[in-house]
Amino acid sequence: MTCSRLIALRLTAQNVFAKLRKLAFAAGIALALSTGVVASVIVEAPPASASTRFVDHGGRVLSAARVYLIYWGRYWAPDRVASPTPDQITHALRTVLAGSYLSALTQYRNIGPAVIGGSHVITTTDPPSRFTDEDIEAFLNTLFDAEVLPAPDDQAIYVVTIPPGIYTGEGDDLVGEHNYYRRDEHRIHYAWTTDSEVLEGATQTTTHEIVETVTDPEGTAILGTPGTCEGERLCEIADICSDAAKLNGVMVAPYWSNIAGRCVIPAPLALRSSERLVRGLAASPSQPALAIPETVSPPVSRRPTRP
Repeated sequence: MTCSRLIALRLTAQNVFAKLRKLAFAAGIALALSTGVVASVIVEAPPASASTRFVDHGGRVLSAARVYLIYWGRYWAPDRVASPTPDQITHALRTVLAGSYLSALTQYRNIGPAVIGGSHVITTTDPPSRFTDEDIEAFLNTLFDAEVLPAPDDQAIYVVTIPPGIYTGEGDDLVGEHNYYRRDEHRIHYAWTTDSEVLEGATQTTTHEIVETVTDPEGTAILGTPGTCEGERLCEIADICSDAAKLNGVMVAPYWSNIAGRCVIPAPLALRSSERLVRGLAASPSQPALAIPETVSPPVSRRPTRP
């Protein structure tokens, strides 16, 4: 069994290709794009240029992902009354994945919808303080060995949610990461998040990791061209997007669309009656009319990343 470390919030010089750090992102105002074909919530993105694009390097993508949600620690036991509860997080993510959220990923090698494959609450052990990716991998292996999880699946994403107050050994500011390792002949694609204190943070960080795991599970697929992400040699499609918005009542992370030329959160075609057109924007096939919700969700507090 070998391990290839991939994705986190910061980049190290010693393992540039194998460890891409995730960027923390703050929530803000989102715009909904309404057209006759595709409707998307459009969120403010960094200034785009001809070089601000993501290209396909031909590596593995997860075209029909199954997401297994795993809540690790006694904090999640029913008698502890965790808030949010595992059921609340699972329901919110199931709602998002059952809708339009991932629909814009078809432009990236025709990646299709993801589904929730299962939810597991593991309260027999706790994550160690200052846990590592190796701790996550050993934990997953015990679940495979005990047949708590189904047999390894190359299209699966195993998302481990860590209780509040337990942080990775790489720093308190690191709230999420995705990575993979080999177990026998299978590649185990996983993510973890420590952003579990509030529901909005949990869903925002988890959707960020899901989007980037399906489009670049091993650091060899959909990646930004040089300079797309400031200070990073490797960059994935949610790293360039700094704002989040609610979709179907759930806070989600935006991601870059090459077709739209900006960050998007795909929304259903039927916009709610509470949304209004932004005045002064021309409507055409290339520049659709934009709508913005009357009520804008407040920002979600995020821990700052280190420089």
